[in-house]
Order: sequence, then structure tokens, then C-alpha cells
Amino acid sequence: MRFGYLATALAWLILTDSTAALGEGGARTDVVRYIEEFSGRASAWHIARGTQTLAPADGLALAAGDCITLKAATASDAGKDSMLVIDEGVEISLSASRPHYCLSASKPANPVFVAIAHAFASLIGVFKDAETDYATQSTVSVESRRPEKSFKIPILAHDDQLLAAGPRTLALSCSGGTAPYSVTIERMEAHEPVTRTTSATPTFKLAPLDYTPGSYSVTVTDAKNVSTKATFTVVPASRFPASSPDIVTILKDDSLPADLRAAYDAAHLMGDPSNAWRLEAYQRLAGHSRSGLAERLRFQLETYG
Repeated sequence: MRFGYLATALAWLILTDSTAALGEGGARTDVVRYIEEFSGRASAWHIARGTQTLAPADGLALAAGDCITLKAATASDAGKDSMLVIDEGVEISLSASRPHYCLSASKPANPVFVAIAHAFASLIGVFKDAETDYATQSTVSVESRRPEKSFKIPILAHDDQLLAAGPRTLALSCSGGTAPYSVTIERMEAHEPVTRTTSATPTFKLAPLDYTPGSYSVTVTDAKNVSTKATFTVVPASRFPASSPDIVTILKDDSLPADLRAAYDAAHLMGDPSNAWRLEAYQRLAGHSRSGLAERLRFQLETYG
């Protein structure tokens, strides 16, 4: 089982962002390992972690002391080696003559990289979707996917998008239409504009506003007087989904690049089963482009919602 090219490219992005995090002068102890990809039948593998037996999976975080074992090959597997690629790019080929590989426990793991590996494993579906959508850009133009007649705001395509209350400089993006654009936000209960702006590009920021709980509408009108409209709901900050301990560790570490922290923060929100926090996730990514991971997540939201 493997993601193929997408997995390799995605893992490379994770590694590039992660290894750059310590900076040139940082002391690197040990990068926690995870399975980047493996070949062969999953049923032919098992990972021993103390008394636990784990099945291999792309993105599975590995701990020091874990031992990966290739079980006795069946007749159909005769002559076939299975390969394990761990996060440091080391390829381990396992066969009947070398059926085991154990991770050394001699070096302490950097807790930040442990958090990154764990978060990567739990959010791999979000990262894979973003990479898939980004790769599509090279073969199918945005214009052909989003003709002018379907002018819309993909970030608000999912119903009942939520935004945490408070002073915000809201970032939005539309797909299709003709520049320049005029954007108006209304509080639906009051039926009057609360902020508006114009933009020469389909990606724009509204003026700072203290968003109080309630329903809001967004109207975008292009140069040809074609309009599209969407809604979102502002809710108390107490409804904000709690971050996992790994995400908290990543966000609190100021030595990590801001773009990388923003990417994990957004991915956590994009992975929420309700799909209700994608607008909030986009706010995390606005202005971040140095990280390839952040760029791909932002592209996914701007193009597909």
C-alpha cells in the first residue's frame, strides 16, 4: 500500500518543512520516525511495540524500540522483497533472510518532531487531499474547472461555515468572474452592510471588524456586474474545536516557521468531521506562502472549498 508519487512528494514537503524548523544553528538530536511508504501486503507485516502488535500504515509514527517484522512469505510472495521507507529517507528491504528491523533507542527524540510526526499521522488524509488537488493544477486549468457561469466562493461552499467571534481581518477568495471585484458583508439580522472592500484580484481581505455572534452574508460582484452570494455564522469562541496535545506543542514552539505552524493549525480544522471550520482554517493560512504545505492547503480551500 502506498500513495505513489503523491505520498513521496507529500512526505518530502513534511520533511523539508520539519527539518528546516530547527534552523541552521539548531542542535538536532533525533527526528522521530514514521512510515513514509511501504510495499507488499499489509498482512505480511507487523510492528511490535512492547506487548502491542500494530499493522503498518502510511504515516504511522514509529517509536524508539519498535521492531518491524516480515512474516513468513506465502507461495505467492516467493522471491519478492518488501520495502520500508522511514522518514529519514532510509530504505529498508526486508526478506526471508532479513525479516526484522528495529529502531534504535539510543538517541532521545525531539518532542517537537514527535508532535509533528504524530500530527502528520492523524492528518494524513487532509494532506493527501491537498496534494492531490494541487497536483491537478498542472493538468487541468482552474478556468476550465470553474467557468464564469459558476462564479462562486469555494471557501463557503460547505454549508454552515463557522467563524470564531472577535476582532478579525477576514480573508476570502472567489473562483471565476472578472476583476476587479467589490465585496460586501452584511449582518443578516440587521440587513445592512457592516464592511465592504474592492479588490483587483480574486483573493482579498476585508477591513478589520469585531464579528459578534450571528449570521452574516457575503456578496461578491465582478466587473461585469455578475454577483455571487454566500453565508457564514459567527459563534462564541467557546465553540472552537479543541486542539490535540500534538497540535498545541507545534503551535507553541516559536522556533518553528510560522508558515509550518499555520499549516498544521489549518489542517487540524480542515480535518474536523463537521466540515464547519474550513473558513476558520483559511484565516490561519492567509498570508502564509513560504511553506509548500501551507500553499497546498490554501490552494485546496481556494479552489475546492
